[in-house]
Amino acid sequence: MGNIFSSEFLALKDGGRRVIVQGAGEDEANGLYVETTEMHDGKPQFKYSGRSRNNAPISIWWINSGKQWSIRKDARGFASTGKLWYIASDRSGADVSGELPPTEGWGVSARAGDRAFGVAAFSIDPAPSIRLLGADEAVPKRVVHDMEQRAAKYIADKE
Repeated sequence: MGNIFSSEFLALKDGGRRVIVQGAGEDEANGLYVETTEMHDGKPQFKYSGRSRNNAPISIWWINSGKQWSIRKDARGFASTGKLWYIASDRSGADVSGELPPTEGWGVSARAGDRAFGVAAFSIDPAPSIRLLGADEAVPKRVVHDMEQRAAKYIADKE
């Protein structure tokens, strides 16, 4: 079972807003996210709509205590229960005054390299940008194709 910050049990909202994360160095973060039924600290949360490594949920969420948006993965089954990949705050140059995640100003989290047994030997630069899709706008074919290709690889590799 997930902790209080777990995105594992978030349900996708019917007709929820959709955002695309693009250009992230951690390719698993890239793709389509859909608004969930639950708000967090007064702002909407978004959950990755594709297949991730080990089927671990990936979410975009706001946290008041840090006044920041975050992109994180709940890496269940591992000693490290969460991976905080990217953040957007005033300190990273993002405009976080609105209700939705900012389109620019994302940065790599200082905790992105933290692992249960030390620091990762790789970087997840660059940080992504986000694009809000219009209500009737189709998901770009390249985004769907990329998500399908990664999902097939994760399944084939038993990840």
